[in-house]
Amino acid sequence: RCCASDVSIDLRSKPTLACYNSAMGYLGLSDPVEKQDNLFRRIFWPGDGACDVDALGQRGFWLCAAVGIISFAVYFAHGQWLLAVLTFAFFWLGGVGVREHSTAAAIIVAAAYLLNLAASLIAGAFPGVIAIAAVVLLIANIRGTQIAARWAKTGDPEVFPERMRETWRDRLVDQMPALIWPKTRVVFFGVAAIYLLLAAAGTVILARHPRHPAVSQQEQRSVSIEVKPAP
Repeated sequence: RCCASDVSIDLRSKPTLACYNSAMGYLGLSDPVEKQDNLFRRIFWPGDGACDVDALGQRGFWLCAAVGIISFAVYFAHGQWLLAVLTFAFFWLGGVGVREHSTAAAIIVAAAYLLNLAASLIAGAFPGVIAIAAVVLLIANIRGTQIAARWAKTGDPEVFPERMRETWRDRLVDQMPALIWPKTRVVFFGVAAIYLLLAAAGTVILARHPRHPAVSQQEQRSVSIEVKPAP
C-alpha cells in the first residue's frame, strides 16, 4: 500500500523506488525481489528495506488493535470492566508504539502476548494457528523496529514512505500513531508495568495451582449411593 499510486510516482525517492521495484517484481514486469521469495517471508519476515519495515509496522498495529478490542469485549461481557480497560489501553498504545517503530514497545507487547499464551497452555488450552501466527508477527516487529532505527539514523526525512491521509484507515494507521505517541509514551510504559505484573502473577498462580476443568466437573457430577441391608 505504501507504494501504490494511480497518479504519479516519484522514482527519485529511494523508498519509493524500492517499493516500485518490489511491486513490479510481484506483477512479473521485472525481476522478482530475491529476499521476498514466499508468502510467509513477505508477511512475517520481510527484507531490510524501509518500505518493508513500514508495512510490518502497519500489520503490527492492526494486530495489537484487534487483540485489544477483542479482549475488551470479552472482559466487559464477564463484568470485569477494569481489566477490560487496562487490556485495551495496553494493546492499543502498544500498537501505536509498534507503528512508530519503538523497539521497547515491540518487546513489551510480544512478552505480554507470550505470557498470555503460557497461561493458556498451563490452563490446558493449546493455542491455535492464529495465536501462533500473531506471536511470529509480534517477534518480527522487534526486528522491524531495530531496522527502522538504522534507517532513521541516516537523517533523510524521505527514508520511509509517505504516510497517507485520504481514507479513515489511512488516518488511523498512518496519522494517529504519529500524533499521539509522543504524548502517550510515558502513559504506555506505566500501563505496561501494571499489565505485565498482573499477567506474570496470574501465570505463576496457574503454574502453582493448575486447574483441571474436566476432573472437577466429573467430581461434581458424581453421586455416591449408599446401600443398606433390609432389616
